[in-house]
Amino acid sequence: MQAATQLPTAPPLSGADLVTKVNAALQTLGTNFAGPDDPAAIAWAFSTWADTANMLLKRRNAANSAWVVEATLLRRHLPVYPEAEIPLTDMGDIHVTGLGPYRWNGEYYEPIGIHFSFVAPASGIAVEFTNIPSWAKRITVELFGASTNGTGPVAIQLGAGGIVSTGYVSQAATVQASGSGANYASNALLIEDSGGASFARYGTAVLTREEGNRWIMNSTIAVDLHTVARVSMAAGAVILPAIIDTVRVTNMSANIFDAGSIGILVEG
Repeated sequence: MQAATQLPTAPPLSGADLVTKVNAALQTLGTNFAGPDDPAAIAWAFSTWADTANMLLKRRNAANSAWVVEATLLRRHLPVYPEAEIPLTDMGDIHVTGLGPYRWNGEYYEPIGIHFSFVAPASGIAVEFTNIPSWAKRITVELFGASTNGTGPVAIQLGAGGIVSTGYVSQAATVQASGSGANYASNALLIEDSGGASFARYGTAVLTREEGNRWIMNSTIAVDLHTVARVSMAAGAVILPAIIDTVRVTNMSANIFDAGSIGILVEG
């Protein structure tokens, strides 16, 4: 409806005519000037227009000089909140500025799907990813050409108020053209049974929170040797003493990472 919203002030105006004009103005306002034609001539600053020709919801700017597109018409949109104002009760799915979509889990809002990813150069004795969010349910560690200057195997340690170095159940096995190998550890989650200074590692290790602070890992890592096919497979688990906050990728023989990159992908 796109009728005039200002009633005429010049008499005469009969009662019946007044009722008709008032009803038309109310309908226009109640439907946000819905229609295909630009209602700028009968609107004002901050008026909302349901543009049915383009199926867009528009709002008049503060200068009353143009329309600003705000949304798609007749399509549900997530309400947007800054992180400091996330609701404490269920408001349906929401969007948190800078973080993405959140969903009520029965007690509080938590992110939906991937929250963040980060890639760091593979350098030093270890690569640490700190500030892991408390809601993390799956963490994928990604190795792309990561190599070390020695022969120790690469492994993952988790942190919960400090790096945990005991209580792991970890088994790793390698299959290659010239044979196979196996290894185990209780101080970390192995992602390979043994290493080498010439190894450029490619693959992922996926950490999944089963419940509480219990984490399970499985990984598949390929080594680009160019002369022999070598694939390491590993699995393991650990119960952390508190909520996870750090993922540490390290070398079990204190060798130095000297090439490639290590990334992390966190999902809620």
